[in-house]
Amino acid sequence: MKIENNNNTSPDNPEDYETAYLHFLKKVKEGEPKAMLELGDMYLEGRIVLHNEKLAFSWYQKAAEQEFAEAQFMIGSMYEHGQGVSRNVSEAFKWYETAANNGDQTAGHLLGSKHEYGDEVDQNFDIAIQWYKIAAENGNSTSSYLLGDIYQHGRLNVTFDELESFKWYKMAAEHGHGLAMYQLGVSYGLGQGVSQDYKEAVKWFINSSKLGSLSPCNKHDFLYMDSLEISKDNKKAIELLMNKAYRGQAKEQNDLGVMYMYGHGVPQNYDEAFNWFKLAAKLQKPSAQFNLAVMFSNGYGVTQNYPEAINGFIEWHQEYDPT
Repeated sequence: MKIENNNNTSPDNPEDYETAYLHFLKKVKEGEPKAMLELGDMYLEGRIVLHNEKLAFSWYQKAAEQEFAEAQFMIGSMYEHGQGVSRNVSEAFKWYETAANNGDQTAGHLLGSKHEYGDEVDQNFDIAIQWYKIAAENGNSTSSYLLGDIYQHGRLNVTFDELESFKWYKMAAEHGHGLAMYQLGVSYGLGQGVSQDYKEAVKWFINSSKLGSLSPCNKHDFLYMDSLEISKDNKKAIELLMNKAYRGQAKEQNDLGVMYMYGHGVPQNYDEAFNWFKLAAKLQKPSAQFNLAVMFSNGYGVTQNYPEAINGFIEWHQEYDPT
């Protein structure tokens, strides 16, 4: 956990750590549970002070007694792994449950996972789903996403339910979960669990792509790799790129499409952009598949066609992230 202090100093300086430590000692004396938690972290990690698991446990316990959920989770973790205290799995679960019920999303998700897979406890899908829901309602986007997937595919003995699946995917997407954003795009695009809305679908597909390594980087939300790094006045570099594109190199075909899209080193031409994206997409170039979908959704170089755009986004995702 990151040390906080009120001195606006860099934590890279040892003196700053000492200042932070003294700051937390003052807060501890005032009975602040967050400071006790931080002090426990310091002892557990050996920051500023010597590594001491028993002292870490003691400080976590003091914070936990004040109903501080993060500290209650740490007490559970230390019981489970035998750190600073004798290993006691039943005691660990008791603290995990207390932390989850007090709002700690990590504890809730962990309990869901342990019951789903039978880790240190009898496998029980019903209980797993209950804990995933508690974690999701406390803001855990991974739990929300898993619930969406569970209801979408009828896993863990639940009945397939598109409405319930959409609800949990939406919650996860609104908390910034990239795969949930993609699934929300699919739901809106195909009308699964919600009224079909192509513009909402495109919005969520684009939001999802922004969290990946192929990030949209401009107002049109197109993906590119290297093309716009080439100076539009560097005729030799542009000629080399064009030669590779004509020889069937997918990356250069996609880059050339972007260049025609923006008139970067070549005359702006949406038709040419569309054609180059289409060629690269046939070679399963993920960024080109995405760009082609954007062209269809906006009607650039082609008649606007939302169903075709949705199919393109789905193909993009299957190539970019086949899981």
